[in-house]
Amino acid sequence: MVQSPCMDPNDEEAGGCSAILGLLNRMAFAASLGRRDLFLNRGGDCCACREKIKLIHLLAKYGARWVPKDTSEINEARKSLLKLIPDYTVEFVWIMAKYQACPRPIIEQLLRTPTITKHVARFRERLAELTATLGPDA
Repeated sequence: MVQSPCMDPNDEEAGGCSAILGLLNRMAFAASLGRRDLFLNRGGDCCACREKIKLIHLLAKYGARWVPKDTSEINEARKSLLKLIPDYTVEFVWIMAKYQACPRPIIEQLLRTPTITKHVARFRERLAELTATLGPDA
């Protein structure tokens, strides 16, 4: 993790960064807009989604953490990721693991439902590897 000399991106009481969940939600919204446009339909992928995942990467690189307040925020993130191609779920978990930006139990809870398990089935082994690198308190 690279410390930012200017500010701490973690603005929530529990020590997390509210922008991470906000960006996941905006990615899902951007993907849904793309589905309505026949020329942009990529099944849950668009330029705006790629830009937002880059922002999540930058936030984590500079110390942002995803620390959901409760299970409803984990559910909200999962719903957003389900609207996107599975690659975004893998990339999100990779970012969290690379920067130790989220505790392992949170990621395990994010990936535990049958729906998301089916959504990311072809990446099951990679997700297990990434999740294993997360610390229990990350």
